[in-house]
Amino acid sequence: KWSPISTDGRITKKQDSGFGGICEDKETYFQMIGLSLERLNHSLAVARKMKAMAERDIHFPHSPEDMFYLGLLHDAAYEFVEAQEEHERKGGTVLRDNGYKYWREIYYHGEPDSEYSSQALDLLNYADMTTGSDGRDVSLEERLADIAMRYGEESIQHKKAQRLAEQISERLILYWVTVWLSYGKNLCRIQLTQRLLSRSREAA
Repeated sequence: KWSPISTDGRITKKQDSGFGGICEDKETYFQMIGLSLERLNHSLAVARKMKAMAERDIHFPHSPEDMFYLGLLHDAAYEFVEAQEEHERKGGTVLRDNGYKYWREIYYHGEPDSEYSSQALDLLNYADMTTGSDGRDVSLEERLADIAMRYGEESIQHKKAQRLAEQISERLILYWVTVWLSYGKNLCRIQLTQRLLSRSREAA
């Protein structure tokens, strides 16, 4: 019987409660619902990535602490649902009812056609889609391949992930264009200020 033992020690045993116990093969395991040690590794890695990115961007409007907790909680509802595609709505609803201010980010995460958008949601989707199911850093292409392996290329999970990856790539390009334009404007301001100061000194 297959058991998900990681080579780096993060997963030391197959969790034997909450989602049916030891399974017959890898495909069956990945379809199971519940907070396995592997899913906990994924959530912790997403949380740490979100915290680090919020710390690096001084203009990001949400605190690193808030982003860490958001990443840690984003898949918690796997413990309470019977189908994978239910966990976002379930988690968001429970957290909304308990007054959590980022419940919308959890409710709408992983949804490419979401009616809601925010910078925190963009960060969560990026961190989620660049973190493997076992917590390792991956590219968008590697994440899509992993989702296809677990759920099938024609599955709703894979199709939604493909659309989401396209949106993430587009928003990353837009973000860096904005950063460089801002950098260019700031550089022009600095150069103009230096010229004005230089002229002021010459006039004095």
